Amino acid sequence: MANKTTLKFEEFPLRIPKFPTIEKKFNALMERFEKAESAQEQKKWMLKIGKFFDEVSTDFTIISVRHTIDTRDEVYKKANDVVDHVGPMVAGLGNRYSKAVLASKFRKELETLVGPFLFKKLEVSARTFDPKILNDLQEENKLTTQYDNVMASAQIPFDGGVYNLSQMGKFAVDKDRDVRKRASKAVENWMAEKDEQIAGIYSQLVTLRTGLAKKLGYPSFTEMAYDRMGRTDYGPKDVKSYRDQIFEFVVPISNALVRKQVKRIEIKGAKFYDLAIQFKDGNATPKGNKDYLVKAALDMYKNMGEEI
Repeated sequence: MANKTTLKFEEFPLRIPKFPTIEKKFNALMERFEKAESAQEQKKWMLKIGKFFDEVSTDFTIISVRHTIDTRDEVYKKANDVVDHVGPMVAGLGNRYSKAVLASKFRKELETLVGPFLFKKLEVSARTFDPKILNDLQEENKLTTQYDNVMASAQIPFDGGVYNLSQMGKFAVDKDRDVRKRASKAVENWMAEKDEQIAGIYSQLVTLRTGLAKKLGYPSFTEMAYDRMGRTDYGPKDVKSYRDQIFEFVVPISNALVRKQVKRIEIKGAKFYDLAIQFKDGNATPKGNKDYLVKAALDMYKNMGEEI
């Protein structure tokens, strides 16, 4: 395997998660944490447990990315199905860890050692899981994967080629207005074909997530979602206030900028497919080939520090 400085994504090992193995390693670490005789010793095992979860999460992410790159690949599809099933079980281990740390007899000392914010995060996280929702979480994963697969499956015929949704993006900034218009229509037509399928997935997710929240004692999934995201110092009311301020102060500025943009590109009756164009002669594009851009990026990060 290549060293850290030359390791390419395709060289990262594909490790299919096996829950019994994960659980065994976790239990061994937790036993050491719970038998620790001081806050310092518990902190040491907290760091090891954190690293353990990071490694598991990395394996999950590699599988997810590879599956997203080609959702038709059966190897990655099966691996992703395993992650959908095992992921909530690993979340259950995380919940056990959170509760153990919160109940530690050295909690006050640990708060001094690692900071009280970690405990706020653990308290929020602990509220979002219970063994009784395990099957629901696995079903939620299946539905979100179904949605991802639908969106990744796009094969849109356009001007002699076939493109996915991401690849269609280049036509949205084409200097030729007719190209932009026809490209937006092609994407719209594909979305219309998938409308019933996507709507069905959304409907199932809304029902499932509402049920999840109710089972855990939340008034709705909204409050549960904030806890899932680890929000400790603001909630729906604060975000509503923020949205209102955006509408009052930012939207007028944005509208004024769009009017200037439309004037600059000299298009009468500008439509939504024109708004990606910043200048009459087209948008600015990156200069240099792939090797030049990669070298420039590497130089930038190197100048920021060797560790980066």
